[in-house]
Order: sequence, then C-alpha cells, then structure tokens
Amino acid sequence: MANLISDIMATATPAIINKIALGFGLSGNAVTSLLGAAIPGVMGSLINKGSTPGGAKDILTSLVGASPNLVSTLSSGNAATLAKQGTSMLTALIGHDGLSTLNNAIAGSTGVPAASSASVMGLATQMVMGGLAKNVAGLDGAGLCNLLALQKGYVEQALPEGLSSVLGMASTANAAARNMGSAATPAASSAASTVRNTVSQASHSMPAASGGMGWLKYAIPVALIALAAWYIMGHRGNDDATMTKPTATITAAAPAAPAVAVMVGDVDVSKTLTGALGDLTASLGGVTDVATAQTALPKLQIAGASITNVLGVLDKFTPEQKAAVAGLVNNGLPAITAAALKVEGIAGAGDLLKPLIDAVVTNLSYLTK
Repeated sequence: MANLISDIMATATPAIINKIALGFGLSGNAVTSLLGAAIPGVMGSLINKGSTPGGAKDILTSLVGASPNLVSTLSSGNAATLAKQGTSMLTALIGHDGLSTLNNAIAGSTGVPAASSASVMGLATQMVMGGLAKNVAGLDGAGLCNLLALQKGYVEQALPEGLSSVLGMASTANAAARNMGSAATPAASSAASTVRNTVSQASHSMPAASGGMGWLKYAIPVALIALAAWYIMGHRGNDDATMTKPTATITAAAPAAPAVAVMVGDVDVSKTLTGALGDLTASLGGVTDVATAQTALPKLQIAGASITNVLGVLDKFTPEQKAAVAGLVNNGLPAITAAALKVEGIAGAGDLLKPLIDAVVTNLSYLTK
C-alpha cells in the first residue's frame, strides 16, 4: 500500500508554503513546521474516525467536496477561504472538542500560536482530504476503513511526539523502545521500560521547540535507546558466556548550534538550520530499503524546505552571521554526506531519494560560501 502521508507531504512545495505564508502572515519556517505536524495529525484523526465502517462512510461523504489539487485551487482561490472550508470539514468529522484538542497539540508541538495553527490545519485538512480522494474510487465504508488502517504505521512514523498521545498512537521513538522491550529477557525488558519512562519524562519536561521538529527531539530518544541496547547486550552476556559481543557502531552526533544565535527578524536561523541538519542526518541514517526510504521522504522534504527558507534570507546576513552559518553547515555536512552515500547505494532507495538529496546538498553548499 502506498504511503499516503509521503504523497500528501510532497504536495507541500516551496510555492505552496510561500502562498500559505503570505496568506496568513507567517514565516516559511512556521508554515513548514505546522504542515509537518498538521498533515499526519489530521490523517491520524481520520484513522481514528474511520476505524468503523460507519465512521468511514462519514469520511467518504465529506470527500465529495474535497479538492484533489490544492496547488491549482490555491493559485486561483483565497487561502483563508480554503482554510475555513477545511476546518468546517474536519469539525463535521471529529467535532469541536476533537478539533480544539488537535489544534492545541499542533500549536504546542510547533510553538506557533493556536490561531495561526488553526488556519494552517484547515489547509492541511484540504490537502489530506484531497490526497484521500484520489485513492477511494470504488471503495465503500469498509474499504476505506481498511485503507486508513494500512496508513496507521506511516502516520505513527510522521507524528511529532506531542501529537502521539493525543491521537492514541505511538511515536517512532516510543515504538522502538516498545519493540526492544518485547524482544528482550526480563532484565532487558526492565531496562527498556526504564528508557521509555525516561523518554516520556524528557519529552514533557523539555520546552516546545519553535520549529516543531528540532534535533533534540530525535537525539535524546535515540541516545537513550542506544544506552538501553548497550545495557541489554552487556548484561545478557552474564547469563550466556558464549554469546558474541555485538560490534559497536558510531552514530554521528547532531550538529551543535553556533555560539551566537543567528537572527533575521524574529526568525532564529541557527535553530532552524540545526534542526534541519539533525533531521537530515537522522532520517537518512534510518534508511535501509525502499520502505524506510518512503517513510523518511516526508521528513527529508520538510528539512529541505527549511534549508530553502534559510537560503532565501542569505542576503540579509551580516558577515559574522554568514561565518556562523557556514561553520554550522560545515560541521553537519560530513555526516549528511556519508549517510547520503550509503542511501544512494541501496537499490530502489537511492533512486527515490537522490534528487532530493542532491538539491539539499547543493543548497547547503551555498550556505558555506
């Protein structure tokens, strides 16, 4: 089954992001972060609604008014009007309380005011409904119910941590910790449980990042999970002296932000760029085959859009800011290049991701000059 989240995210082109940003007075970075949270958030809500044939029939009814091509619709229509239509569509399906809960979670995970989040969520609903409309020909309620169920894993991969609990779904990091615990010995299960609790505490104690997809969200869970893996494998050796010790792997650290924040207007360029570089490294590092490449694609597209936005304000940098940004990119580029070369050598995955990788690396090279 196709990854509909990936397909829908692919419609969030720089032109669309710019159109939305102009329509609502937002920065491109804010729109990118909001769409990255709202698209899987809306899809997750529809999966919950469509978990029964009756709920799925309600969605099918709503799809009659969905626009299959937001690009052409936005170019000839008003963004605010489309957002209101999308909000009304989603409200009819999940109710005012469900809409408010989802919007507050999206706003909290991205650091964008709830009013702005609501507008972009309305457009995200249009994008999701349009994407679904292309795939429901000939389906009845039961058929749509099955289609949505097949998308749950993709949605869980794309959901920001803050939305996972709201929708009753697992985030990537929590799913990894849970899988680790299920495969381990009792002692190892205890260690994995400790990791899950620590990840949960960390996610609630950390302040929300304005970008919504900052590198800390990935670095902390990954580090904790790696620590649990070390604990599990090391302590199982005490029970089985003949076990071969695993070969250690080295994971590239996320790039550190420059000592002085690079601000252009009210946009923290250094934070945006640090998050994008970290997301690129993490997403590329997780690609092992075509399926994982498809899962990584939406996050890579969002990171690429963030870098494009930074490139768009390059002419506003002072010499000192240019030097700080160049240092940040030069610090993160080796890990990204190494991960990209690995991905390009994977049959199918390389063909899928290479055009995006080449464009991102080209844009990053401009930031080092």
